[in-house]
Amino acid sequence: PARELEGNELETEEETRGD
Repeated sequence: PARELEGNELETEEETRGD
């Protein structure tokens, strides 16, 4: 999970939880 994202990106990070 790439936690370097911020804003709306982190919202997508929760959806793409795996890597």
